[in-house]
Amino acid sequence: MTSKEIMRNEQWGINHLGNWDAIFAKLVSLINWQAKPVIAGYYPISNEIDDLPFLMHCHAQGLSCCLPFITGAARPLIFKKWQSHDVLEKGVYGIPA
Repeated sequence: MTSKEIMRNEQWGINHLGNWDAIFAKLVSLINWQAKPVIAGYYPISNEIDDLPFLMHCHAQGLSCCLPFITGAARPLIFKKWQSHDVLEKGVYGIPA
């Protein structure tokens, strides 16, 4: 692990990148819930950290959530509104949104 990664982990209060509980708690503490921000997440694939519990928590608190949708190579991302009960559509690379 590089010194930059160690410093980042210390800043977030985590021992390794897979510590979801610490990341979740830190993200929740950073949100200004009164401002009702729009929260953008992603659909995790492979060994990425699963942020869906965080998005579900935010949605349950009344925040708008969205996921990026890939429409093609070298094209801009589109962010689609997401709710926990939505049926997801697979984008160009098979990533749901």
